[in-house]
Amino acid sequence: MESAVAVSGIGGASRPGGPGGRAEPRGQGGPPIPPEAAHLRLRPPCPQDGPVLWELARSAGGLDVNSPYAYLLLCRSFAQTCVLAEYGPRAVGFLSAFREPERPDTVFVWQIAVAPAHRRRGLGSALLRDLLGRPPCTGVRYLEATVTPGNGASRALFQGLAAACGTVCRAGGGFPRHLFPGPAHEPEVLLRIGPLPLPGASVGVGPDGRLKEDAHAG
Repeated sequence: MESAVAVSGIGGASRPGGPGGRAEPRGQGGPPIPPEAAHLRLRPPCPQDGPVLWELARSAGGLDVNSPYAYLLLCRSFAQTCVLAEYGPRAVGFLSAFREPERPDTVFVWQIAVAPAHRRRGLGSALLRDLLGRPPCTGVRYLEATVTPGNGASRALFQGLAAACGTVCRAGGGFPRHLFPGPAHEPEVLLRIGPLPLPGASVGVGPDGRLKEDAHAG
C-alpha cells in the first residue's frame, strides 16, 4: 500500500482530501500536516531500496547501522511493516518494524531514520501513523520500541504518538548495557504505547484512572 500524503490516521489508510487536494488525516488527531505533504510519498520498500535504507541509517547519525544485508532482508521479508518516505525523487526517511511473532497484538519499531534536512517537520510521526494505518497492522493494540536514556528526541516522538492516540507510553525493561559488546553502547529502555484505539473507538480515562474504550456504531 502506498500513501501519496504525509500521514494516515490510526486504523485508516492515508488519503488525499480537502479542497485543492490538500491532505487530511483520518482517525485520531495528530500534528498539522506540513505544506510539503503534497510532495511526500510513503510506501513499503522493495529489495532495490535496501542500499537506500542503509545510507539513510548511516547519514542520520545516532543509529546502530546494521549490515547492508539486514536492510535487504527488511525490504524483502518485512516490507509491509516498513515505510520509506520520498520527497520528490529523494528518499528522506524510513521506519522499520515487525509484528511480534508471539504477541501479534504488538508491533515493534526497530529503527526510524530521517534525513537531517527534513527533521522537525513531523516526518517521524507521519511514518508511525502510516505504519499503524496499514492492513498488516490490523488488530495491533500496542506499539513498542527501545530508546537510549540520552535520546530525548525519540522519547518525545513516542510520547507524542501516545498523546495523539489518547493512550499512554510506559517505560521499563529493555536491554541493559552489559548485553551489548564493547563499552560504548548505552542501555536500551523499552517503551510500550497502548492500548491503541480500534477503528471507530474513542479512548478516555475512567473514574478509577484506567483507560476505557468506547466503540461507536457505524
